[in-house]
Amino acid sequence: MSRTLPAVALVDREDFLTRRWKYAPGEHTSFIAPTTSGKTTLAYQLLQHTATPDLPALVVCMKPRDAVVTRWNRELGFRRVTTWPPPPTSWPLHPPGYTLWPKTTKDFHRDDAALREQFVHALRAAYERRRPYGRKGPWIFFADEVIGLTKDLQMGRELDSVWTRGASNGCGLWGATQAPAHVSLHMYSACHHLFLSREPDKRRRDRFGEIGGVDPDLVKFTVARLLKFQWLYIRRSDGAMCIVDR
Repeated sequence: MSRTLPAVALVDREDFLTRRWKYAPGEHTSFIAPTTSGKTTLAYQLLQHTATPDLPALVVCMKPRDAVVTRWNRELGFRRVTTWPPPPTSWPLHPPGYTLWPKTTKDFHRDDAALREQFVHALRAAYERRRPYGRKGPWIFFADEVIGLTKDLQMGRELDSVWTRGASNGCGLWGATQAPAHVSLHMYSACHHLFLSREPDKRRRDRFGEIGGVDPDLVKFTVARLLKFQWLYIRRSDGAMCIVDR
């Protein structure tokens, strides 16, 4: 016998960002969506309303070039650095965020080793609440390519440690992925805020049934019917849901 599922409220994106989005230091946030769904843009819109000099973001970027990251980096006033910890600078000492974007070559093996070294340094610093120039405090660590960090850079163990223990240290791990079947279950079970986009693949939608604390049928029903650039938002603390409009 089929169920009658309740409708999930549709919320204007600007209203969600300015009035409904509430974030506390140490809370983990996950973005799960196919490519070209707007994961990076949504994440930066949220950072625009969340990251401050007292709660800075630390963004790690693997790609040699990324126009979206470059644009938002400038718009939000994040300091772009190639190594961690960052060298002395004439910039403001305490920006709202940093983008760690190491230089790369055409040697994949050498690049992966260098990226791993820098990203692990940065993740450990965020976990230990260490900031540049002798300061301490909470961080937002944003990994836009969780699969790349996990598979290519072999950072799965470090990411799992932050997902399971980082909240108590004030280290909020924000992770984005396009393949829900290839990431740690912690990306569902340990996150405080979850954003899901339209998912036409039933096998991938079935993975959403592992979220816990919410009606899996309602989640799968909703993400199957989202429009492009719409997002199903789930607040894990109480299971509240809404659709964030385009």
